[in-house]
Amino acid sequence: IYDPRFPDAARQRLAVAGLTLFNDAILREAFARDLAVIDLRLICSDPADFANAIEPSALGGAKIAAEIVAMVTAGPVAQRGFRVFAGRQRRP
Repeated sequence: IYDPRFPDAARQRLAVAGLTLFNDAILREAFARDLAVIDLRLICSDPADFANAIEPSALGGAKIAAEIVAMVTAGPVAQRGFRVFAGRQRRP
């Protein structure tokens, strides 16, 4: 789940803290099951990636789509094992 872009700093901190719990659970389950994950926090990291506080812009959507293509074309999941797809810099 990507981090939102709320203009209010307090709301932004609370949202990011809460979403960290969900992202941690997602990553732990993916690791436990040896699955690949796309970390949207690292894909949508620029303000231009968002149309508003919680929705990706056309640019952000294109970045997400490109990463999905990269993950799907990387080979069978069983051969890849746990990987975090994070844009240009992939993290094994």
